[in-house]
Amino acid sequence: MAEQTFSNLSEQMQQIWQPAVQSLDWHQPPDVYWKPYRQDRLDGDWFPGATLDPLWNLLGRHQETAAGRIAFHWEGEPGDRQTMTYGELEREVALMTSVLRDFGVEPDDKVALYTGWLPETVVTLLACIGLGARWSIVPISVHSEALAERLTLISPKVFVTQDGAWRHGTVLPLKNRADDALAAADSVEHTIVIRRTGINVPWFTGDHWYHTIMSGRASTSPCYAQQDQSASTNISTLRDADSILCNMQVATSDTQPALTEHTTATVLVRAASFQQAVATGGPLWCAGNIAWVVSSWNGLLGPLLAGQETVLYEGTLDVPSRKRGWEIMRRYGVETLVTPPSVMRTIRSWTPQTPPPSSELSLTRVVTAGEAVEPELRAWMETTFGKLGAEVLDAWGQVMIGGIAHVQGGTTQLPHISRRVINDAGDECQISETGELVLTHPLPGMVVSIFDIDNELPLPNFDRHGPNTYSTSDMVTVSRDSLIHHGRSDSLVSMSGQLISLDAVRRVMLDHPFVRRAEATVLLDSAVKKNIIAAVELQTDEGATSEASNALRPGPDSGAPAFDTRTFDIANEIIDSIHNVLGGLAAPRTILFVDKLPNNARTVLGNMTSDQLPSQAHASYLTWNELVERATK
Repeated sequence: MAEQTFSNLSEQMQQIWQPAVQSLDWHQPPDVYWKPYRQDRLDGDWFPGATLDPLWNLLGRHQETAAGRIAFHWEGEPGDRQTMTYGELEREVALMTSVLRDFGVEPDDKVALYTGWLPETVVTLLACIGLGARWSIVPISVHSEALAERLTLISPKVFVTQDGAWRHGTVLPLKNRADDALAAADSVEHTIVIRRTGINVPWFTGDHWYHTIMSGRASTSPCYAQQDQSASTNISTLRDADSILCNMQVATSDTQPALTEHTTATVLVRAASFQQAVATGGPLWCAGNIAWVVSSWNGLLGPLLAGQETVLYEGTLDVPSRKRGWEIMRRYGVETLVTPPSVMRTIRSWTPQTPPPSSELSLTRVVTAGEAVEPELRAWMETTFGKLGAEVLDAWGQVMIGGIAHVQGGTTQLPHISRRVINDAGDECQISETGELVLTHPLPGMVVSIFDIDNELPLPNFDRHGPNTYSTSDMVTVSRDSLIHHGRSDSLVSMSGQLISLDAVRRVMLDHPFVRRAEATVLLDSAVKKNIIAAVELQTDEGATSEASNALRPGPDSGAPAFDTRTFDIANEIIDSIHNVLGGLAAPRTILFVDKLPNNARTVLGNMTSDQLPSQAHASYLTWNELVERATK
């Protein structure tokens, strides 16, 4: 490729992204792929002046020759299954489109989903895409308080949820949580409820059963805006390339939730690019939560754009046994598996008792994404899946740069992103050196601003390392043939593919009336999973721990506070509060109560491993000196 200068950067973007762009059907094709906002910056307009019908690309263009082809296999945690063809999916989407139109949903209106991986979720998402409504997915792990914050931020006209959701063999009461949250979301005019588990739920004005509003509607042959048919019969609209397709929630350095906006053409181009590079043409399974951007974009939209099969699974991989993941791969002939490393850590911990089958699998590629992969886990995956004939790829990306941007470790490549690694002195790192990953090419879908309740907040990532750069905040070490990712340099950490702010965890802990100081970091047990641990210094009275408020007794030898039942209660209260405000992924596995908490606490905690913790209990007491001794052994 020619040497990069700002003057020829737009031309390079046309060369790099042409295969993905040409895989889509455009109503008005783009003459220019990327147009910068200003000189020597990577933020700019993608595909200015272009228009397309996104639902035609996902469904319509496959109907004439492939209506009978399988669009997805779905499996519920209890074992129920459903397979839907492209023709069947089109008819369901047409029905949901008429429902949403009846509810007054128009282009740029917002629809929020608090659902798991269900066929109804897929149908609703596609109907929103066809109508031009912005969709947002809230993880089912969040409770009422966090859900209320997200709904206030999203401000949806229509809200979609379930009566309950299967998780680890139990039922999460989604409708009950939603009812509590909706009291603070005055924008919602209609709530659609999917009957999933059959539990009894309260009913209010504006609630609608999904199966009821979908039944009794005339099923017609859908038309698309791309076909230039009468607008009254279309199930889709033509969209400007820069129209907003969806909003994603992102972590910030505060507890306040924030949203990113993602445009129609950039999401489709990036999803098509990943599918072209990574998928084999056979079934693809993204084993991740639907709220994870990789799941919705690369596990659903990408295969649909290509007219290929995808696999959707509702639950966790240990129900009814730890063989469930292998059974799904065998049952549907999965050829490409995409999943966060946390799932792989869990599977690795099960392997001695539940080894992978030596045959009957069609697996060709295993792709991890969403967080760093430690060397031990990488070696295990290459050995385990290599024996099955599959290559292992490590994918890297961020919501802020439009999703997955790079893969390494295998034979496939995504479009060139022109990456550099910069040290603290601003120099480019050499082999074995560690620094921040910096991009010098623009990417379709790069986010310029995030939005909270009151403000649009410009991202500081552009130009932090000079003109024509984008700083990712990801720390990597340069090796001879790859980059070794270590995670982020800021307070954000990736947990199962979702960003969690350690500063936000700390702030929630400090809201507890008995907490004086607090700190949180990530404990990485590569054999099991990534966990957050926290250290807490409780309030004291004139230098001594207050037994009345903290119920900590003086220890018999050192005079330090000892641990008792009341402090277990405080730990439970802190963990529950974090779970409710930030979601289950942010809840600490262990809280260490200490006699003092110095400024370097996060660094010291970050050096600990699981075998250095006092016990497997969720709360323990150590003096700070004892904790330092454990961390330095």
